[in-house]
Amino acid sequence: MSDLPVLDARAAFIDVGSEQMYVSIAGGPPAVFGTVAAQLHALRDWLLAHEVHSVAIEATRVYWLPLYGVLEASGLEAVMVNGRQTKNLPERLCAAGPYSRLAGLYAPTCWPHSVGS
Repeated sequence: MSDLPVLDARAAFIDVGSEQMYVSIAGGPPAVFGTVAAQLHALRDWLLAHEVHSVAIEATRVYWLPLYGVLEASGLEAVMVNGRQTKNLPERLCAAGPYSRLAGLYAPTCWPHSVGS
């Protein structure tokens, strides 16, 4: 599997599920957070501690809504990405999951904003 370049070292990718969120910064190993309010705030604090400025969020259903509100309120640029677009990326899957590879590919200018543009 070839290594893809990191487009923005201060960008993160979050794969949102009903019970867990997988977060990767610049293609690094994912961190796992829960979905309750305290965990959303811990996730936000973790992103800010790592000086992240923008976040791409992939989610099905409405699980992303509380997270989006927390991130936007803290000044982070949060954008939704279309899961159909991300699943068609070459070599999407890796040992750590899709989130680490997609975090390295994410840059605010490369993904169309679906929310907050």
